[in-house]
Amino acid sequence: MIGIQPPGRDGTPASIMAMFASPPLDIGRRDTAAQKQIIQRLFGGMRWRTPELLQTLAPADDLFFNTISRAKVPAWSTGRVCLLGDAAGGVSIGGMGTGSAIVGAYVLAGELLADPAGYEAAFRRYQQRVEPYAAEGATNGENSGKFLAPRTPWGLAFRNGVLSIPQVNAWMVNLAQETGAAIELPDYAALRQAAV
Repeated sequence: MIGIQPPGRDGTPASIMAMFASPPLDIGRRDTAAQKQIIQRLFGGMRWRTPELLQTLAPADDLFFNTISRAKVPAWSTGRVCLLGDAAGGVSIGGMGTGSAIVGAYVLAGELLADPAGYEAAFRRYQQRVEPYAAEGATNGENSGKFLAPRTPWGLAFRNGVLSIPQVNAWMVNLAQETGAAIELPDYAALRQAAV
């Protein structure tokens, strides 16, 4: 799958996203030349605007090449180190990673301000409050890689058919918004005071 993310209203430039199913690849995380070769090889025969998009790949200096994967971390903190967002909740694409990071940052800050000396207890309260929310989002994103980069012609036809139905796209957006309402956020008075 290859697609274009249009420019943002804030001036963020357009970007290209390409996804493909693959066994584990034995290339270095910083070996952008090998990563670009893989993308060129896999997408080189595609139609649509793919040839035009691939022309932008060689000069690109901002390639992000990674797996769609999920880490399940039982403890979100150890000692004075605490995880937040995707590092803690282990969400994946389509799994509310940004939302869980923002919600988690709010709750973590509130819990730490409520008892600055008791950071270990604050870390535990933070995880207890945010983990169910993050888990729900992760469940929504659990199969996104299989759906977006299917391995069979039938899966490809199914994905393309589903994504071409406006009602299905609206349902997917609504599902993500419902996930965002799955946590009751406390009103931390200490945060309001710190913001003034």
